[in-house]
Amino acid sequence: MKKVFLSIFILALLPLHAMAESRSIAIEIYQSINNNIELAIYSEVDNENKKNISIEEAIEILENATGWGSIVYVAIIVDGVEINEYINVIQTIAENPWLSLSLLKEKGGFGYHILEYYGIEQGNPSD
Repeated sequence: MKKVFLSIFILALLPLHAMAESRSIAIEIYQSINNNIELAIYSEVDNENKKNISIEEAIEILENATGWGSIVYVAIIVDGVEINEYINVIQTIAENPWLSLSLLKEKGGFGYHILEYYGIEQGNPSD
């Protein structure tokens, strides 16, 4: 009886999950003119959209990011920055149960296509 009830309960909840709206976040990591590591975050949530922010500011945004009933897919595009400079960003994504790192690419090549997909202008975000 318990197995039947559990099966019916799960089947009843599946449509709720199917109706959940997914969203994504794109992060661009680059060196600023004065050689600081800066990030730009592009999101459908207005208060998450930021340019020319520090790693610490980005981590705070990512710690508080939530989904709209489903996972938030995160794409990171890196422009000439070593991974040890932004490993804390990846760690924050891994620790937030709402976030899923779906892509980590250099800006050149395929990274440009990702930026176009998100409607992000190519070039230095500080412009």
